[in-house]
Amino acid sequence: MPHLSGMGWDYKDQLSSASNGTVTSYYVYDAGGQRVRKVIEKTGGIKEERYYLGNYEVYRKFVGITLETERTTVAVADDK
Repeated sequence: MPHLSGMGWDYKDQLSSASNGTVTSYYVYDAGGQRVRKVIEKTGGIKEERYYLGNYEVYRKFVGITLETERTTVAVADDK
């Protein structure tokens, strides 16, 4: 991907990191290969974290060490 300056892969060939030079993202997976965590580090000490637990997601945004935003989301599907 030409817009990325670097990409890293884990031992299962799952994307573990990606960077464009100013923003770096890290990814963590469970034993079944589902993404369970995503961390984005931006310039200026901004860090965003997402935790995925089934249909439940926790989002946190930090500026330095200060928690600026925290949001929880539940995905609901109709299956029709």
